[in-house]
Amino acid sequence: MAGSLKWFGKQVDVKTIMRTATVLTKGAIMVTNEIKKLMREPKSGKVYKGKQFKTRSAAAGEAPAVQTGRLRASIHYESPEALTRLIGTNIDYGYFLEVGTSRTGGKAYPFLRPAFKNTVPKVVRMLRNLI
Repeated sequence: MAGSLKWFGKQVDVKTIMRTATVLTKGAIMVTNEIKKLMREPKSGKVYKGKQFKTRSAAAGEAPAVQTGRLRASIHYESPEALTRLIGTNIDYGYFLEVGTSRTGGKAYPFLRPAFKNTVPKVVRMLRNLI
C-alpha cells in the first residue's frame, strides 16, 4: 500500500503570503482610520475665539485638533514590500506634533502611536485566524 505524496509548498507559501498581505493592508487601513478618529474626538485644551466661531485646541497628550485638515488628509500607508506596511504622514510638522519639541515646551500631541496601540490587538487576532 504504497501511496504517493504530492508537495504543494510553493503554492501554499504564495497563498499564505497573499493572505497575510491582505490582513496587513486591512490593518493599515484600520490604523489610518483610527488616527483620523482620534483627531476628530473632542479636545480639552484652550478655547480660541475667532471672528465667526470658536475652536478648542488639544491638550498635551491628546491627538492634535484639526485646524485646516491638512495633517489629517495626509495620513496614508505604503506597501514597500509584500509583508511591510508603513503608516504615517509626509507633512513635516506631523513628526514634531507626535514627539513634541522645545517650541511646544516638550509637550507632545501623539496620534500615530496611540492609534497603532489601539489597533494592534485586532490585527493580531486577524493574523492568528489565518493559521
